[in-house]
Amino acid sequence: MKAISVFPGKPNSVHLADLKKPSVNEVPNRRGVLVKVLRVGVDGTDKEINAAEYGTAPAGFDFLIIGLKVSAGSRLLARMSAKWLP
Repeated sequence: MKAISVFPGKPNSVHLADLKKPSVNEVPNRRGVLVKVLRVGVDGTDKEINAAEYGTAPAGFDFLIIGLKVSAGSRLLARMSAKWLP
């Protein structure tokens, strides 16, 4: 899996990271959803994070994934929820 990432606190560190494909079962209470990303967008906030103006990596990681404006289609649901169904 690929992700647009930065090293927080390091200006102009945007890069394409290779990550392990997540499993829907890694999400607590079997609420995971796997999607196929069709398009990703970055915005002014992502630009500011890449400029090291703010942003921190999650615990256990040295990078932060940006570009969370996504168009995607579902591929696998860990558990169907009645509120997700029409």
